[in-house]
Amino acid sequence: MVNDGAALRRMTQAAGKVLGEEQVQGFRPPSLAGEDFGWYLDQVPGAFGLIGCGNPDRGIMHAIHQPRFDLDEDVLMNGTRIWVRLAVHDVYE
Repeated sequence: MVNDGAALRRMTQAAGKVLGEEQVQGFRPPSLAGEDFGWYLDQVPGAFGLIGCGNPDRGIMHAIHQPRFDLDEDVLMNGTRIWVRLAVHDVYE
């Protein structure tokens, strides 16, 4: 799966506005995880990102697909705010 550069820049900018630029990171080194979203990217430009769902202060730090996995539901609002920012970016800025 390869992100489109322009779409990735828009997503990164939106996330930086919502979360603060210091909270936005790229994959270093690139992730080799498999993802079906790549099939969509073969058809239209886009970008895939992760918002993260852990919170060590609350003991929520186990990786996905682990028996003790949990997510900090407070981060779901961050993802929503990023998507809204992406949706209205071209209209209001």
